[in-house]
This record gives sequence, C-alpha cells and structure tokens, in this order.
Amino acid sequence: MDTQPPPPPPDPAHRLQLEIHQVAAETLRASLPPPIDDTPEARARYARVALATVAAMVPGNPVEADLAACHVAAMAHCKDCLRQAAEHTADLKQAGKLRAQAASMGREARGFLGKFERMQALRKKREATDETRESAAWSEHCTLGLMTQALESLPPQPPASPPAPAAAAPAPPPKAPPPRDYDEWSDEEKRVDRLRWQADRYAILHTERVKLIRQLGGLPPDCDFEPPPPDVLHEIIHGNGSNLRWADTYKPYVMPQT
Repeated sequence: MDTQPPPPPPDPAHRLQLEIHQVAAETLRASLPPPIDDTPEARARYARVALATVAAMVPGNPVEADLAACHVAAMAHCKDCLRQAAEHTADLKQAGKLRAQAASMGREARGFLGKFERMQALRKKREATDETRESAAWSEHCTLGLMTQALESLPPQPPASPPAPAAAAPAPPPKAPPPRDYDEWSDEEKRVDRLRWQADRYAILHTERVKLIRQLGGLPPDCDFEPPPPDVLHEIIHGNGSNLRWADTYKPYVMPQT
C-alpha cells in the first residue's frame, strides 16, 4: 500500500513574516478604543475595518506595518475623543479637556503618518527601476495576503467587560533611527541590492526555471534556455528573497480533464 510522503516543514521565513503581521494585528486591536456599541460583534467589525485601513496603506515591511498600525490607532483615539467632546457640550471644562486630548492624538497620528510616508518613499525610490518594479508589486501583493491571514488567525475576543474608567492615551513607541536616503548607500550596498532584485524579478518571469535551478544547485545539464548572468545565477541559487522562496513551492496550474 502506497504511503504519502510527509508534508514538507513550513518555511521558517514565511512563518516569521506571518507572526510579525499577527503581532501587529493583535497590537492594533488592543490599542483601539471601544466602539459605541460595545459588543463582541462590533469589536470584531471595528478591528477588521482598522486592519483593512492598515492594509490599504500597503506597508512593505514590519517597520512600515508598525508605523501604519500606530497611525490608525492614534486616529481612532482622536475621533473617539471628539465624539466624547460632542457628548459633553454642557460641561465646558470636560469638553475642553477632550478636545485637547483629541488634538494631541491627532498630532501623534500625523507624526506616525509622516514617518511612514518617508520610509515608504525611500523604499519606492529604490523600487522605481524597471528591474525591480514587478518584484515590488509582488511584494505588496504578498503583504496584503499576510495581513489578511494574520487577522483570520487571531483567536476570538473575549466578551466585553463592564466599562472601565477612561485610561490614558497609549504611549508612543520608542523613536526608530531615521532611514538613510538611497543616495547615502555605499556602492557595494547598491550593487547587492540591485543583484537581489534582479534575482527576484527573474523568479517572477521564469518561475519554473528558478525552481529547477535551486533544486539542482545550478543550471540543468541539458539547459535549453539562455542562462542569467553569473552573479545573478549565484544569487538565484543561494539567495533567500521572498520570490525565490515562492518559486521553491511553485506548482503550475493544470487544466482539469473534462
């Protein structure tokens, strides 16, 4: 009796990326203020919309995802303070405090957004060449899929607890060092970066070739296609880019028999 071979172990790099986005999703959901209708269903819907907002910003790496989540959470607190201020129009002192807190959270939100946009602009500047544009589009597609998987993998939220006294606004995360502009990179850093993107682009255009090359550890003996340049070939064989790992598990679509 034939036995099926055991499934291959999960890709550690892919698992790490999923865990990073899952932690970002958990942090975002925990940082949001409660919705007006504080029920488990409303909280779940609120979290889905907030995470969809983060995904719409298309963060391309974990740092961008964290900044986008902080921006969305801070904006949610800003709007919640404004809503509460509108409910305390009879108490001018309390309404003033709430509006001041809303203004503070708005500044925090704009600060997070500014850092996010600068980091994203640096990444897109690097990806603006013909050699890397297709690979950048695939990376953004993968990011959206991972964010969706992260939300779906979260455990159900517990039932809402009785309202608690208003808590202080969440402290902003420690400031990260500003990203270097691409023009500040050394020639060697630029060369390695271009080489990685060339290998990733080749994996998108010639996925089955890349899968075979990586399985064999080199070109096939009866190679019937023009090989890539030697330095790109070396990166294809030994690299760990997301598109190279994707090519390792690629299975071509087979038309079903009718």
